[in-house]
Amino acid sequence: MFTFYDLMRQAQGGAAFDNMARAYGVDPAQMRAAMAALTPAFAQGFQRQSRNDEAARRLHQMFGADVYARAFEAQAAALDPSARAAGDDAL
Repeated sequence: MFTFYDLMRQAQGGAAFDNMARAYGVDPAQMRAAMAALTPAFAQGFQRQSRNDEAARRLHQMFGADVYARAFEAQAAALDPSARAAGDDAL
């Protein structure tokens, strides 16, 4: 079974953490450590939200949007302002 961290680690062809490290000017090992620390909290938040039918429906709709699929696949799409806006909405 995959964890949320494993899923994120596979994003952008396995280069997402390195891409984020470059984008934020940090060492790739620091980015991996930060993501390892943060992803359990995000996963827990998603689980908590999914207990409510309406919130679960909204999460499903939100993550079914093309902007997330494109960001998962390619760094350029993840850095696009529309992806940032979608991420801000998710938070």
